[in-house]
Amino acid sequence: MKDIVILLGVPGSGKGTQAQNLINKFGYCHISTGNLLRELEKKQHLTELEKAELEKMHNGMLVSDEFIYTLVFDAILACVNQKGKVILDGAIRTLEQAKRYHDFFVTNNIVEHISAVELHIPDTVIEERLRIRIESGEGRDDDKDPEAIKHRILLQGNTALAPIVDFYKQKGLLQSVDGTQSIGSVFTLLCDAIR
Repeated sequence: MKDIVILLGVPGSGKGTQAQNLINKFGYCHISTGNLLRELEKKQHLTELEKAELEKMHNGMLVSDEFIYTLVFDAILACVNQKGKVILDGAIRTLEQAKRYHDFFVTNNIVEHISAVELHIPDTVIEERLRIRIESGEGRDDDKDPEAIKHRILLQGNTALAPIVDFYKQKGLLQSVDGTQSIGSVFTLLCDAIR
């Protein structure tokens, strides 16, 4: 099993479900930027930079990429040193982020421990899955509007994901799994991909 799994996929591709399956079965450490920021808020003594970035978040602004990189990279190293296995679920959303993560992995001599796995589903399936989530009372509030779903697919669908997928393919690190199958079948394929 690869020690670091980068899960790539569009909304509704099953990243969260499959990440949880890997955590439950193999004890992967799950790194989420949202959780890292929430943990930071609980810290007793914050630096001026930490205070400023949290203030931005509370005001509805985006926390700077550089600050997020520092948080995530520290967390990755801590997980690798303790548990040995890390899963990044939806952490990389732009080509620039993919490059920065890759530079970090190269610098820390852990590139050979990485597997980037795309859970691939067509854009038409995204729309259907997001609709089903809403009907079952799950999903995000902004997915309740069909136009919002279309906009989200435009921003986070396969066209937006393609440069990141290509980047990992060129590096020889990409595995692709058919995400349209059952949860169990996708998990089996995912396990095969990261072995």
